[in-house]
Amino acid sequence: MSRPTGTSVRRTMRRSIGVLAVAAVALATAACGAPAGGSAPAAQQPAGEADLNASAVFAYAIGPSTLDPAKNVQRGGADIYLLPLYDRLTRLGPKGEVEPMLATAWEFAPDGSALTLTLRPDATFADGSKVDAAAVKANLDRMRTIPGGISVQSLQVITEITAPDPGTVVIGLQKGSGAQLPVLFAENTGMIMNPKAFADPAADLTTSIGVGNESGPYTLAGMQPGPGGKINYTRRADIADYWDKDAAKIAELEWLNIPTAAQRINAAQAGDITMGQVTGVDVARAKQLVESGQVAGMFFRQPKINQELWLQASRPPLDNVKVRQAIQAAIDRNAINEGLFNGDCTPTIQDYPEGQHWASSPALAQIPPADPEKARRLIAESGVGTPKFTLYAAETWKAQGQAVQQALRDVGMDVELAVDTRTPGGPTFAKGDFDAQQGAFVGSSDPAQLVTDLYFGNINLVPEADRAPYEPLLAQLGDPLLSQDQRAKVFDEMAQMLYEGAYSVPMCYGSQVWLTDGSVGNLETMPGTDIGLVDVRYLYVTAK
Repeated sequence: MSRPTGTSVRRTMRRSIGVLAVAAVALATAACGAPAGGSAPAAQQPAGEADLNASAVFAYAIGPSTLDPAKNVQRGGADIYLLPLYDRLTRLGPKGEVEPMLATAWEFAPDGSALTLTLRPDATFADGSKVDAAAVKANLDRMRTIPGGISVQSLQVITEITAPDPGTVVIGLQKGSGAQLPVLFAENTGMIMNPKAFADPAADLTTSIGVGNESGPYTLAGMQPGPGGKINYTRRADIADYWDKDAAKIAELEWLNIPTAAQRINAAQAGDITMGQVTGVDVARAKQLVESGQVAGMFFRQPKINQELWLQASRPPLDNVKVRQAIQAAIDRNAINEGLFNGDCTPTIQDYPEGQHWASSPALAQIPPADPEKARRLIAESGVGTPKFTLYAAETWKAQGQAVQQALRDVGMDVELAVDTRTPGGPTFAKGDFDAQQGAFVGSSDPAQLVTDLYFGNINLVPEADRAPYEPLLAQLGDPLLSQDQRAKVFDEMAQMLYEGAYSVPMCYGSQVWLTDGSVGNLETMPGTDIGLVDVRYLYVTAK
């Protein structure tokens, strides 16, 4: 989590608000062991001024899609709605390091054949039953086998899972695989619900998971899925016995979807919401409101959220590498940063922040200027003539899509921009519904998971025909027996190859502003602000 900069001021108006629809897209260190952990991260401040009977309304850019972590098709972005309900096996610290949560320690076997998790003994579900090894095994087995599950491919490295005693889970691994699992368990893959919720394999967990099946600090009070939707939560009745003593200082919580950043800004200015997120090109306006003292809030950089362009490299004309490289050369990252983001989107050409993550590539640290002449030359060399394709951008990223469209038209490409509201089950890049996509990608803190998510798995940016040169590197990248430095060198080589292949075009690392009504405490240390998937369990509301 990046340390925020900005101003925080008081404001105490609140009314109710009706909401409409929105859509956006997003997808989210390595560790081989950890000591036993406590509750809240050390940076959290005591909630001495908290009104423990208060309610709060938080607004976000994406609507909730499901209560089922295994089937969250908006993996990453919509996980924000699940965090109050489910504890995870691990979580990520301020620098992307893996920290304990339900698992207090983890260790790979000396030969890399297994990963052993030690579970905390004091965790329970909301119905009072234990979060024990049997429950964790049941969740992970479901995660890796459920038809259509978002984590099935990522968990193919697992051969078996056993629970030798209530506090121990042993995960068998394919040889040379699994280094990314501690990081993966900090996401929806590591969210644990009471197995009785899915005792019926055909159970629909979209809007209900049954009574008492939550492992987190809140229980479900109601849900309306989709754009314009919302989820209501109530603090657990047994919160006094809940293991994380610093969590759930807000009694009643509502997460809702407000369609556009402009509407969220207006709601915050009017005091209609307790807190709301602003991202994309609207950050500059929100940041100015905070700095001028007109609205309370804080500005956060997001070094793990990459504004980037995805290309269908198996589809003409984008199956021609010279066309993709021409796209790469035509886009002026510095102009996008300054013109659209007012300097708050750090330019990049790679998947990890230069100098801010252990897997960033030193060879790709230098950002070349846009080169329209090179782009035109590459188009001519491609033999394609005039490359023609459709570029998709959700409404949230429309301005970025327009900038990319114009840059490509300027070098002789015929690019149509399609802007549409995305809904769960709707059109997606992964299903091949459009040629290219402009948006924001939440990359995993572990490169082995990132390449599974983006290049060789869920999104599949690298076509099968291009994969042979990557196979030796893929075989090493997830090896838990390699040191972090060794894995960094492997990914450095792979990152250079991916850049040359131009399957995606990273542009810049974004930022966001969280606007509030002035009553929110612990905002400055809110977990997850670096990737935009915030966990509000440690926030509190001051008495009016």
